[in-house]
Amino acid sequence: MKYLLLSASSILFSLNAGASSFTFDFTTGPSNPGSGLGNVRTFTSASGDLTVTVTAWGVTGNNNTTFQAGQLGQWSGLGLGDCDAREHVNCGSPDHQVDNAEAYDFVLFQFDTPVVADTVTIQPYGTWDRDVTYYTGNTANSLDLTGKTLAQLNGIGLTDRQNDDSTTSSLARMVTLSSIQGNALLFGARVGGDNSTDYFKISGLTVEIPDGATQQATPEPAALGLIGGALVGIGFIRRYRL
Repeated sequence: MKYLLLSASSILFSLNAGASSFTFDFTTGPSNPGSGLGNVRTFTSASGDLTVTVTAWGVTGNNNTTFQAGQLGQWSGLGLGDCDAREHVNCGSPDHQVDNAEAYDFVLFQFDTPVVADTVTIQPYGTWDRDVTYYTGNTANSLDLTGKTLAQLNGIGLTDRQNDDSTTSSLARMVTLSSIQGNALLFGARVGGDNSTDYFKISGLTVEIPDGATQQATPEPAALGLIGGALVGIGFIRRYRL
């Protein structure tokens, strides 16, 4: 009987362990580019199972204190960049990156289900500093940051600001994020920090969806059969011993 109890527990544990990993490559692939300030691009994971909508923002309003929509660009082989409202000219140029020159640029990722964002890959177009700032959390769909300040981000579902500093280089950098589950990631150039200007494009993103929560709530039919069989076996032994 003890053996069967342990077997049933092992089955339950195996259902709840692990996570499903998803990757996004922003250097290529289809998207809905739109045009102009406030455009939206949509990307699907390499597996085709997860969708993310992406928009660009800059702290360019009210003397560089509030958010305004930017134009999100995508360059083949490079990734995503922000042509913010302050610099909105010749937005097709690859010189437009996510930066903190004069104003802070950010890219907002919103997923169709809560995820744990694992890593973001950035690469400078040239040789630049690669310090970053990011926020994660649960927000309203199609989040509009217009008129919000950095200090107000907590009030719309995002966590406290996270900073991650690096070095000046022309090489790509993989940024490991804090493991916080939510449907939104706001990722940009470093807020505050040193005197070096940070410039980069966002070329890739990996996220996970923990298996435990969903599978524990609604186990697969095959798994239910295994658990049911174990429980029937337990009952059969108890009846036999009686």
